[in-house]
Amino acid sequence: MTSALIMKIDGLAGRFAAALAFTQSCLSVLLRHDGIGSITERTKRVHIDKTRTEQLRKLLQADESYGEVGTHCMPLFGARLVLHLASPAHNPSQEQPQMLTLDLCFHCGQVSAAQDGKKLDIQDFSSMQEKLLKLFRDLFPTDAELAAVN
Repeated sequence: MTSALIMKIDGLAGRFAAALAFTQSCLSVLLRHDGIGSITERTKRVHIDKTRTEQLRKLLQADESYGEVGTHCMPLFGARLVLHLASPAHNPSQEQPQMLTLDLCFHCGQVSAAQDGKKLDIQDFSSMQEKLLKLFRDLFPTDAELAAVN
């Protein structure tokens, strides 16, 4: 995907929102953060069904899902969405990222976006935090760390 396509979205949804239109599938996983910058996946990746993926895509693309001001804390990312992207139907040979990764901090409400491993943006997602927390709790119902998040 070219930077021009990414930059078409001018709202709070950030530079990664345009890529969401090409979401083919989505996985979720819980993370472990060591406090000094290292993040590892602490659960197996869970496939999100097609209906939830579409609902999630719409939620993530909406400007009203994001706040205008982020917090001034160091995020402790505890959950990750891995979106696998398809090429645009009108031009399948167009350069297209393969993956969009969104790391979520449920403590301060920040989401960090990376496209094919290249960091794009950090946004405040506090407006949709409750919906995303519910999604992760539904997908990982026995996880004690997730259950303890307020």
